[in-house]
Amino acid sequence: MNSATESIKDTLELIRPYLPSAIVRRLADANESKLQRSQSFEGAVLFFDVVGFTPTTLTLAAKGTRGIDALQIVLSNYYTRLLKHLSQWGGAVYQFAGDSVLVSFEKQKDETDAEAALRVVNCALGIFNSISEYSSNELLGETVNLPARVGLAYGVYQEFILGEQDRFLRAVIAGTPVDHSISAEKLASSGDIILSSELWNLLPTSKTGENINSDFHRLIDCEKCENIIPLPSRSASEERISDERFFKRCKRFIVPELYQRVTNIHKAFSGDYREVASVFVRIDSPLESNADSKNFNNFFTYVQSVATSCSGTFVLTDLSDKGGVFSVLFGAPAALENKEALAGRFAIRLLEGASNYPAAKNLQIGISTGMAYCGDLGAPFRKDFTAIGEMMNIAARLATLSGYSGVLIDFQTKSKLAKSFSFHEVGDVELKGVSGAKKIFQLTSEQKNIPGLLIQYRDKMIGRKEELDRLHKMLDTSSEKGGVVCRIIADAGIGKSRLTNTFIDQAYDRNVEILIGYCYPYEKFTPFYPWKELLSLFLGIFEDDSLETRVSKAEKALYNLNSFDIAWAKALVALMGVPVQEDPLTREIDRKQKNERLFEIILCLLQERANEKPLALVFEDVHWIDELSSRLLEKLAFRLSTMKVMLILVSRPEGQFAEDFVSPNEELIRLKEFKPEEARDFLIHKFKLDTSQEEFLDQILNRSGGNPFFLESIVHNLIEEGTLKKLENGTFSPSDKSRDIQIPNTLNDVLLARVDRLQESEKIVLKTASVIGRLINVDTLNHLLPVEFRSEIQNILQSLEGLDLTPLEVTDPLTYIFKHIVIRDIVYNTLLHSTREDLHKKIASFIEQENEDNVTEMADILAFHYQQCSDFEKAYKYSLMAARKARSKYANRDAIYHYNKALEMISQFETTKGEVYYEIKQELAHAHRLLGEYSIAEVLFKECLENKSTLNLIRSYTGLGQVYQEQDDISRAMETLEKALRITGIRPPGSRPDTIFKIVLQLSFVLRFSIFGSSYTSSYNAERLKLRCIILTTLAKLYIMKDVKKFGWSVFTQYNATQRFEDPVRQSLAECALGQVFVGMNLFGPSKHFLTRGRELAEKTGDPYAKAISILVQSAYYMMINRSDLGLPFLHDSISIYRQVGEKWDLLSALSSGGFLYYLQSDFRTAKKYFDDIGELASDLGAQLQLRWTRIWSPYLGYLLGEMEPLELEKNC
Repeated sequence: MNSATESIKDTLELIRPYLPSAIVRRLADANESKLQRSQSFEGAVLFFDVVGFTPTTLTLAAKGTRGIDALQIVLSNYYTRLLKHLSQWGGAVYQFAGDSVLVSFEKQKDETDAEAALRVVNCALGIFNSISEYSSNELLGETVNLPARVGLAYGVYQEFILGEQDRFLRAVIAGTPVDHSISAEKLASSGDIILSSELWNLLPTSKTGENINSDFHRLIDCEKCENIIPLPSRSASEERISDERFFKRCKRFIVPELYQRVTNIHKAFSGDYREVASVFVRIDSPLESNADSKNFNNFFTYVQSVATSCSGTFVLTDLSDKGGVFSVLFGAPAALENKEALAGRFAIRLLEGASNYPAAKNLQIGISTGMAYCGDLGAPFRKDFTAIGEMMNIAARLATLSGYSGVLIDFQTKSKLAKSFSFHEVGDVELKGVSGAKKIFQLTSEQKNIPGLLIQYRDKMIGRKEELDRLHKMLDTSSEKGGVVCRIIADAGIGKSRLTNTFIDQAYDRNVEILIGYCYPYEKFTPFYPWKELLSLFLGIFEDDSLETRVSKAEKALYNLNSFDIAWAKALVALMGVPVQEDPLTREIDRKQKNERLFEIILCLLQERANEKPLALVFEDVHWIDELSSRLLEKLAFRLSTMKVMLILVSRPEGQFAEDFVSPNEELIRLKEFKPEEARDFLIHKFKLDTSQEEFLDQILNRSGGNPFFLESIVHNLIEEGTLKKLENGTFSPSDKSRDIQIPNTLNDVLLARVDRLQESEKIVLKTASVIGRLINVDTLNHLLPVEFRSEIQNILQSLEGLDLTPLEVTDPLTYIFKHIVIRDIVYNTLLHSTREDLHKKIASFIEQENEDNVTEMADILAFHYQQCSDFEKAYKYSLMAARKARSKYANRDAIYHYNKALEMISQFETTKGEVYYEIKQELAHAHRLLGEYSIAEVLFKECLENKSTLNLIRSYTGLGQVYQEQDDISRAMETLEKALRITGIRPPGSRPDTIFKIVLQLSFVLRFSIFGSSYTSSYNAERLKLRCIILTTLAKLYIMKDVKKFGWSVFTQYNATQRFEDPVRQSLAECALGQVFVGMNLFGPSKHFLTRGRELAEKTGDPYAKAISILVQSAYYMMINRSDLGLPFLHDSISIYRQVGEKWDLLSALSSGGFLYYLQSDFRTAKKYFDDIGELASDLGAQLQLRWTRIWSPYLGYLLGEMEPLELEKNC
């Protein structure tokens, strides 16, 4: 057997399931030289209907594409069982309408009417058992029942072959048994089998049932019979199925628009989601005789021709009690530009020509637009292409709505037709099976010149001269005078990235160093993402550099600064996502403090480089920037006035990057659509369009709205579909001036139309790549692709690059990029959820394997992929890992996102809220607290009080106390914290004698630990003691304002607690606090002893916060012994560290000490500066006491300096 024969055989196997088995059998019959257009058969007709299909579909459609996907999976299983059962008993499915099946059971040779009737009834009795497994389903939290009912009739019926051979043929059955089977089904309830009297009378007398009326009977049971239908086998005639003649005969029954899909689609991508316009056409005309069939076929072929001319796909012919119903889709299986306009045009043309066709009685048309599953439905051996979605049900109801005529459309369709058609509002109408009234309109006529829409750029930029000139002037300013922040804001497709790239190309010739950072939506919660590549370029770090080389390059950069220890080089490289072991000097530093230090290093590096050569820093799509990167940008913008740096931030007008949020000292370029004359110039010069075709140009210009991307999209689309042809003089002109040119009306449709025109292998690569993200790593893509495409991956990617869809980004590692993120999103959104989940799971598994030694760095992306594939346990694991990573870097906004995701994921597989759940919620509450979102934090901590475990209660009350303390609610803070303290096992002092007694008691333990050393306890007790220390630290800040003795007790108790578990940082803080108390008691010997130990521990741990505390209390010590000359340097150092690490409350205390100290030294100017700083900081923190101080002291010091008159002082104080 040669390869051509094998190819035909393979194709036949693909198209056979789309034809009724009876048709396949006759087409394969060597004795049937010509297929008869009509013929009669005797036998039974079965009509099967799913009860309540419309509300079921609408319920799941309301849950979005995931709901529709779940439904189509269940329906596929449901119908596979049903159709297999029907086929086994000799049934041939002629009509497959999604919620109903019309089946022919021809009487077999040598079979009597009674035997045929008994066979069909036995088949019917087994139907409900065959589908029982899928009759009730739990889908996305909904119980979805798919009960069914059956109508059966017997007699002579006709088979008609409708259509034209140069388009496609469609086999239907009609006649009295068909009508009776449908009528019988209407009388049935769920689970019923209703028979016509003709069929009932053929059954044995042993049958059981009941009369419904004189024409129909409800069947309960009947005598069993042996199934005489042989198992499928290849008979002599079936051997002919593989010949070329049979192939051509079968192919005529496949709709041309579907043939390409049927013969090329890969099983892994056999269906997709897309927005479609659904049209249902209904006529009253019966189809019972050859005379009827001629009229009916004439109208059928007219519908065919109009549908073809309007690019519609004919998917269904339904002959039922509703009359003749035809379903045509616009936008599936291939996307269409202006699909709603095409659907409207199709409907209007049918109306206009209906008077020429006797069969078109009471023509009524319904149109609805919406998202749908578009793909196969049925069994592997018998199926049809269909669409499942709300719009299919609505369109069908509109076409059969009694009391109306003409073309009825829903609001969604009307809104997309805009001014292309005339219509009037019908009003709110109740539709059967659809909850709530729908606003309906009647389409009356089509306006002339339906325009279209959208595409992309490839060559030299045209226009935007004014904006480019402004950018160059800003660059001049930043190079000569000082830094400039420029915000380029525009909607998608307006050309902001194109403008930026053109400016960058020109700026390279101006002795400027340019660094670019890119933000992506799927990296929005990955800390520091856009800075990583930018800093790699800045430091000259490349992908193939070893760890040692990368660190060496960072060390060299720090060495040149002369102001930072080169130990920070590893921390800097680690911040960029490189799995390097940090230096001991930086490893244990609090993440927030480390970030501040690293930010300072980065800014200094930029400053130094800018002194040598002006810099231009460009950040693309900053509306997707992460919190940590945004914070560094803010710091850079604040410093920019002293740097020769131009900072360009490119964004859509969204959220904090909207036009309203642009600072007065920032430059703004707000890109708008082209003006009409600019757009015309753009088209003519960029694409060399024929200027004599004014009407053609106007259509493009009118629909583009001046959007450059839309303009390019239109022309690319027209060239690719062959509408625009290149003339000898190099200009493009329409190939057929009389033809209506369909110009796309949405970006989605245009891009999807381009994708649908790709080769099947290119589509599969593009769809698979969309799950990875905008950047397409070829190794990852190769891992995901079906095996048969992997050897061709490079050729396919080069082809897609040539089409300007996914250009090459970098060669090492080999990476391509979706030219526009919109392309990626559109392609991704077409994927079935089941397909997406499978691919996301493969990606996640691949990333885990490739990064097993550095999985924490990839936690963000792993959490995302596991969320998308519904692996909730792993999604929880990595969401929590990502949250803690973000919190450790003080990226609290990102941490909040991941903590919420972790809670969402854990609720998917844990039925009860355990300790871990509350631990996560407490960490989330602290993240909100650190951002100053106290009301949210308070609610979360209170919710955690539901869990009555001891440690949980301690943590929850401690968190609540900290929330109150930071809001200056002293009484509630003290009450809550003391409650937490009691749960740890100790009671705070009450009366004065009690306080003194407890101080003495704690002092004895202080003496004991000072002499004999620490005594560590169990890990469980250690955790409780750590929590006790946190409580006591916060209480000490409250007691010092209220009761000095209680303050002393809290410090002694904290110290004693730290001697029971190993934590050098806590011990350092406790030693320093104890030394501070002894200073206040004028016990300078013990004070110096504990302060020295505290400083030694702080230096040993390398913790900046502990170091700052130890330095600050050392300063206080020197002040108390009247050695301010020794104390001031310590004070300045502590303030500097507090500023770097962002500890504002402790900074407030340090500034307060400094303000009073300088006042006592009569340095009123410096003291005033300190009190002014206190006021600004206290205002941010809501610290009322410190605010009162500054409102008194700042004016008073101003008076002492002669800057304020006595009356003004009195007024201000």
